[in-house]
Amino acid sequence: MAEAVGIDLGTMYSCAAFVTNGKVEVIQADDSGKRVVPSCVAFVGEEELVGDGALAKARRDPTKVIYDAKRLIGRSYNEQSVQDDIEKWPFKVVDSEGRPTIQVEHKGQTKSIVAEEVSAMVLRKLIADATKRIGQEVKKAVITVPAYFTDSQKRATKEAARMAGIEVLRLLPEPTAAAVAYGRENKGLENHISGQRNVLIYDLGGGTFDVSILAIDGKHYCVKGVGGHSHLGGGDFDQLIYTYVAEEVKRKLRIDVCNDPKKKRKLLTMCERAKRDVASMVNADIEIGSLVGSDDVLEIDRHKVEELCKNLLEDTKEVVKNVLATAKMTPADIDEVILVGGSTRMPCIKEMLSKVFPGKPICKTVNADEVVACGAAHLAAIISRDKGALLDVVQLENALPLSIGVEVFRGVFDVVIPRNTAIPVRCTRRYQTGFDNQSAVSFSVFQGERPLTKKNKFIGTFLLENVPPSRAGMPLEMVLAIDEDGILAVEAKVWPSKNCQSCSLQLTDRKTTEIISNLEDAERYMEEDQREVARLKKRSDLETYIENCRDHADGQVGWWLRLYLLDC
Repeated sequence: MAEAVGIDLGTMYSCAAFVTNGKVEVIQADDSGKRVVPSCVAFVGEEELVGDGALAKARRDPTKVIYDAKRLIGRSYNEQSVQDDIEKWPFKVVDSEGRPTIQVEHKGQTKSIVAEEVSAMVLRKLIADATKRIGQEVKKAVITVPAYFTDSQKRATKEAARMAGIEVLRLLPEPTAAAVAYGRENKGLENHISGQRNVLIYDLGGGTFDVSILAIDGKHYCVKGVGGHSHLGGGDFDQLIYTYVAEEVKRKLRIDVCNDPKKKRKLLTMCERAKRDVASMVNADIEIGSLVGSDDVLEIDRHKVEELCKNLLEDTKEVVKNVLATAKMTPADIDEVILVGGSTRMPCIKEMLSKVFPGKPICKTVNADEVVACGAAHLAAIISRDKGALLDVVQLENALPLSIGVEVFRGVFDVVIPRNTAIPVRCTRRYQTGFDNQSAVSFSVFQGERPLTKKNKFIGTFLLENVPPSRAGMPLEMVLAIDEDGILAVEAKVWPSKNCQSCSLQLTDRKTTEIISNLEDAERYMEEDQREVARLKKRSDLETYIENCRDHADGQVGWWLRLYLLDC
C-alpha cells in the first residue's frame, strides 16, 4: 500500500489522494462519500472540530469557527491584504509580535492560535482519513501550494506539516500538480507524437488564483511562466454576491445582516449556494425571509452573478495575458487550457477563455476539485519509491522568473542565478576581499534584471564573519542555492577553507506585472545602465586604491584623492 499521499491544502476545501497499483484514489473524508474536507476548525465545549463538523458549527456560532487560514499563513499582521480580510471575518485577529493571531473563546478562556496551527489541524484530519483508508500509518506527503507563494508562506506551510507530524517530501505548485495529473490520466498527452505541448493551467480555487504555462514533452514538465493573485478566489465572488443581496435584504426587509454574525454567515452560505446553482441553471432562489422568519425569496440569475463578478473575471484575464507575456508566448502558442478549481464551473469563465484562446480546447474533463491532490499523489508515489505505484518517473522543472545575484563594487548587480534557470539549482561564485585586514564581508542579495541593485528587489543580507587578517584580494567563495520547494539558501567561506557559514533568505512574492515591468525596463534602459555600471566600477577601483594606500600616503595626498573621488 501507499507510503505517502498527496495533499491539496486549500483555502476553503482540502483533499488527499494516494496511488495504488498504478491508479490514483481520492480519499473519502467521511462515510457520506465526500472527498473534500472544509479547511476550517471550530472549538465547541471540550471538542476541537475539523472539516464538516466545524462548518456545521459556523451556521450556529460563526465567531467560534476559523477558516481562510491559507490567507494568513506566512504573512505579517501589517500587510494590507491581511487588514482587508480582517474586516470580513467574524473571528478576531490581533497583532502578536508582527504575526496575525486568531482569538476565539474556548473552555471559558480566550484561545490564541496562528494560521500554521489551524492548517496543522486540517492536515492531521487528512492524514487520519488516509491512514484509515490505506490501513497503515501514513507520515509522508507531497503538499501543494500556490505557484506564487513566497518563501515565508512555503516555510509556514512546512511548519504546519511539522506540527501535524508529517514529513514533507515536496512542496509542489498547484498548477504543476494539476498538469501532472492531467498528463498521467491522458497518456496521449505524455506520449504526444509531435513532441512538446504547451498547456495553460487556469486555477481558480476558493481563495487563490493561479496561472501557469507548462511545456509537456513526454514525462518532462517544464514551467514556462507563472502568475496569480493571493486574494482572488471563489470566496471573493461569494462576497460580491453577498454584498448585493445584503443591500436587497436591507431594502426589502429593513434589516442589516452585516451587524449580526449569525445572519451574515447564513446569508453568505446561501449566496455561495446560489453561485453554484446558476452555474448549472439560469436562475437561483435565495430564501432571504428565513433570516427573519418569513417566506420572502430573492431570485438571482446567471446574468446578474456574472455582472457582479465582471471585474474579478477581468482581473483573471489580465493575469493570463501577463503570464503569456512573461513566457514570451501568444495565445496561438497554447495547445490546451485546463480548468482547475471549483470556481471554474461558472460558464462565463469558459466563455471568456474561449475568446482569449480562439479555437483552442478548454478542458473540463478533469475533476476540478480533486485534480491537484491527484497530481501530488503521483509525485508522492514516485519520491517515496512506492513499489505498488507502477509509475514511470516524471521529471518536473520549475523556472526562476527573475535573476538572483549580489551587489558588487558600490551598487552593481552581479547575477549568480540567471532567470529561467531550472529549479532546484546551486550556483557558486568567487569574490575577494576589497581591502587589507578585512574581518567581515557583507553579501547583499537582490532579484531582478537591471545591472544596478537599486533598480532591483532587495532580498536580504548575509554577513561572512571571522575572515582571517590578510592583504586585499583574499579569495572568497559564495553559493546561492534554491531547493525544489523554491527556498533560497546562502553559503560563503574563505576559499579554499572548509569552514562554511550559511543562512536562509526569503524570496519575496513577485507578481507577474512586476516581472514584466522589470524585464521591459532592463531592455529600455540598457545603455543608460551600462554607462552607470562603468562609472561605478571606476569609482570602486579608486576607493579600493585609497583604502589600501591610506597608511602609506601623507595626509595631503589622501585629502586630494578624496576630493577627486567626490567628483566621480
